[in-house]
Amino acid sequence: MPFLIRHADLLEAPSDALVYSTNVGLHLSGGVGAQLLERYGWGLQERLHACLEGRRLARRGDFFECHLETMPWRAVYHTVATDGFYDTTPEVVQDLLARVFRDALQRGLASIVTSALATGYGHLLYRQFLDVFASLAQAREFQAFQSVTLCVRDRYSFEEGVEYLRGSAVRAES
Repeated sequence: MPFLIRHADLLEAPSDALVYSTNVGLHLSGGVGAQLLERYGWGLQERLHACLEGRRLARRGDFFECHLETMPWRAVYHTVATDGFYDTTPEVVQDLLARVFRDALQRGLASIVTSALATGYGHLLYRQFLDVFASLAQAREFQAFQSVTLCVRDRYSFEEGVEYLRGSAVRAES
């Protein structure tokens, strides 16, 4: 099975693509986005804002592939999993991730690392995201990936996720 949950730092996990959630302004201001800004500088922020193409805000459900040549990934997917009030639903997140995965497959990417979208500042419960991830792990179309890894930085959340996903198509990797 190509779907894994792993106790790891998302930005240190090797893969062809990185997936994380950002805000409707595409501001690299918190969580993974802030870490990306710290590592890769304002050039990434400027390039990401240019993806809005004159719009002030992105919409919940949008995603933008935007990376710098100095990054270790062939693609970075900045997903907008929540609205401006950080609200979302499991259905929105599942549809968004499925579209990102399809795009990655079309680009010929073999491996993906992702964070638990919309569970940091967003109001999606961690277990709701785990349900979404487990559901996508069962989809035939995504079995073409070498791996899709949910990276969980916090040990307690990793262990909770492993227990919750027991019996699903998602395998744990320490």
